[in-house]
Amino acid sequence: MGKLYTALEEWIREEVLVKGTLSGKKTSSELVKVVVKPVKIKAGIRFQLEYHEKDKVRHKNLDQAEALEEIAGLMAEKFKQLDLKTTKADVKIFANSSEDCRVVVKSLKAQVEERVVDLSHNRQKHYILEDGVPVDYLVQLGVQTEAGKVVKSRYDKFRQINRFLEYVEDVVKVLPKKDRPLRIVDFGCGKAYLTFAMYDFFTRKLGMEVSIIGLDLKADVVKFCNETAVALGYEGLRFEVGDIRNHEEGGEVDLVVTLHACDTATDEAIVKSIGWKVAALLSVPCCQHELHDRLENDTLEPVLKYGILRERMTGIVTDAYRALVMEAFGYEVQVLEFIDMTHTPKNLLLRATRRRAEVPGEAPQVEMSKWQAVDAFEKTFGLGETYLRRRCESV
Repeated sequence: MGKLYTALEEWIREEVLVKGTLSGKKTSSELVKVVVKPVKIKAGIRFQLEYHEKDKVRHKNLDQAEALEEIAGLMAEKFKQLDLKTTKADVKIFANSSEDCRVVVKSLKAQVEERVVDLSHNRQKHYILEDGVPVDYLVQLGVQTEAGKVVKSRYDKFRQINRFLEYVEDVVKVLPKKDRPLRIVDFGCGKAYLTFAMYDFFTRKLGMEVSIIGLDLKADVVKFCNETAVALGYEGLRFEVGDIRNHEEGGEVDLVVTLHACDTATDEAIVKSIGWKVAALLSVPCCQHELHDRLENDTLEPVLKYGILRERMTGIVTDAYRALVMEAFGYEVQVLEFIDMTHTPKNLLLRATRRRAEVPGEAPQVEMSKWQAVDAFEKTFGLGETYLRRRCESV
């Protein structure tokens, strides 16, 4: 019996294991990760293995001996490590073969509430990132302690990152599968919490190769982010000083992200996305000033005459207008809640995914029936010639 099997036998028991995740692909197989957890079925306690492939998830329910053999084989051939949450400790097992492994055990502190094994199929949803499970960039950026505990003052940021990753996970299915790294541009990345989160999600969670660039106007922020990326060994991530309008990318771009890009900076990101024919755009708009003084509608005058209501209406009209424009250029757009209003008033996210193929080398095509809807919307609210419309004419 090898050292790896012995280590697995100690921690993968029904009264001990809460959840385990196999990650760090050794091969280029379709299998991205495997999750293991104990479940109670009619036949008794079994260990359920979830095999996550790029386009599907399949399950097996195995008894302990079968599960140990299966996991040992997966670690010997396909995955580098197994992260375990147990009732006694957080455990990491690193294996090169069935005979060679390294085990790192972090015991739960006495003041931490004892973990309980949940054997039901319908468990409460887990975050993509979990409190108590350390992630290197979260530790580096001060969101987690080295033990993986979320710093109390950074819990809102932790929650925001999780929410954002849920939206990223939702667009994975529309991203292209090509023989090249996935290309992502993050406009106005700031301190880049979400940029680092995307890199970790695609590489560690999904086993994909990526090339991500974060763009920001502040040189000191860009310097910090580049130094952090180097410290973490994130080779496919870089940051540059620059603005959205003047930035150009050689080659295809698959996903564009903007978080709180102020005023027309969001419009610039939309224009770039349309011009690049990206598969998806995730944008949290901010500070919609351009249309504030233009809004004009006799029916809505009882609303527009009050400053605070005009401001809120401006945000709604601006984002609805942006959604209409992207729909005219062949995107399916959803307006979603990003995080609760109690955390920030800027809580809407525009998620746009391309719904039709474009001919390579040709300019993006506009659907005239949908562009007529844009015209009608502009007239309804007295918008005149908007910045977004002018920029779209140059795409």
